[in-house]
Amino acid sequence: KVGQIDRRERLAILAPIVWNEGKGLLVTGSLLKSADLLAELRRTLTTLIEGHLGPSGAATERLQQALRGALASPNRLTERERTVLSRLLHRGAQWMAPEVASTALCYAQPPRPSVLRLGRIEGSDAELLYDRNESLITIGPPGQGKSQSVMRNLLTMDGGAVVIDIKGELFRDTAVWRARNVGPVYRFAPSDPDNSIHFNPLDTVRSSSVSDAYEDAKKLVDLLMVPQEAGKKDYWDKRGLSLLADALLDSALFDEPHQRNMSSVFDRLYLEPLGPDGSESTIAGSELELWLNHLAQSNVKKLQRTAKAVRTMPYKVRESVTETARTHIDTWQAPRIEDLTMRSTFDPISLRRDKATLYICISIDELKEYTSFFRALVGQAFFTLCRGEADRTTPVVTFFLDEMPALHRLDILETALDMGRGHGVRLWMFAQNYGQLKKYYDNPEGFLENSYVRQFMGLSGEQALKISKQLDERHGLIDGQRKPLVFPHELTGEAFRDLTLTVAQGYSPARVLKAYGFAEYGARIEPATAFDYSGGLLKLG
Repeated sequence: KVGQIDRRERLAILAPIVWNEGKGLLVTGSLLKSADLLAELRRTLTTLIEGHLGPSGAATERLQQALRGALASPNRLTERERTVLSRLLHRGAQWMAPEVASTALCYAQPPRPSVLRLGRIEGSDAELLYDRNESLITIGPPGQGKSQSVMRNLLTMDGGAVVIDIKGELFRDTAVWRARNVGPVYRFAPSDPDNSIHFNPLDTVRSSSVSDAYEDAKKLVDLLMVPQEAGKKDYWDKRGLSLLADALLDSALFDEPHQRNMSSVFDRLYLEPLGPDGSESTIAGSELELWLNHLAQSNVKKLQRTAKAVRTMPYKVRESVTETARTHIDTWQAPRIEDLTMRSTFDPISLRRDKATLYICISIDELKEYTSFFRALVGQAFFTLCRGEADRTTPVVTFFLDEMPALHRLDILETALDMGRGHGVRLWMFAQNYGQLKKYYDNPEGFLENSYVRQFMGLSGEQALKISKQLDERHGLIDGQRKPLVFPHELTGEAFRDLTLTVAQGYSPARVLKAYGFAEYGARIEPATAFDYSGGLLKLG
């Protein structure tokens, strides 16, 4: 019907399969009832059919090739015909069909303006759309097109966004379009302070009540500490972080607004601990004693207990605890960072309220050097957006986190996989390989499984073998064979060179063509460098 085979080819397929090497039941006339004659008939017809048309195994392969050829021919089949032929070819694991790509991963139709575009299904023009609040992760080595996929979405998505921009290309090429069509655009760039926003993390610590301030201070401390590997904090970490949390809490509750910043926290951790006589055994009359007296009189039980504990610590223990607290936030003493964090010119709530976009323009070296700060910036933005009652109908904000493992283990990422979806916050995380996740997370497999969508590019042999098994098998209805949906060598070879393997919970995996924003939406690109973005706010004039 679709012109894939002619009459000769149909005969070469049909006759050997029906004859099946003479294994079927023969219905004959009265002259061919003896066993000898029936056996001779089977041998003769087998020789005749296989000699002219080939064996049944070759026929089934011809049929499968014809079916695959028809399925691979765009515009030749209707959606119903394509579905029927797919079922005839095999059962079990299957690739996602083009006709469901635009609806499968969407809450409703039509999709919201903040819908993400994951690429086109191979062999079709169907775009795989993603319109849910759950998070995504893409794993692929450098040069696989991860940044181009982000660019493509920044040039199409209508919704608030936070973007870690390692190369600075995303701000340069997409900021103007977003400022014209979506909302205000902000830029944070520590290497270019004149054209950067300022952000003081203590401005997001609520001081309306002791309970709110305490919860926010604890969350901020977890962000400030940069764990070196997966594992538990040791004794000194716990004591030092507890003291740091108390210094933050004290500053948030009792400092004047213009004094409430990380510098004031440092001042508390560098108080002179010796008494007037220089004795290590007493702190009477020292700067530390004055601060402890303040904590004792604060009417905040947590701070009062801290004052008592610090006062009774042996000198060396107290110094070790204080030094640990200082070490965790030492990055914040860098002159550039200290200046950019004295006040705030950006409010994370604008990401939802105004559909703002925040570009964090940094080099990979800066990301490593100032990890503590970037953890705080990303984490505080997330927590600010997730305050209050969950509301799935709230406008969604997307965090594009390139080089996510460089931030080390971030507990909020694991929290976001669950909590973020109820508050309209989703993460799209990017990593170079599975080993990076394994280094910083105790349960990297669970981390992947809890991401609603997982994308893979440029897989290694070990990962390809594991994913091939996870994608299960298909059962050929023609040849009766069971085969993996995709073989490991296909995932690592030329067959997937231009494809992104996309796996979503509860749906068939998809073979998605790598998407290049520059090629598809080049007309939307205007260089941001041609405009004024002093102070970190892009101004179009």
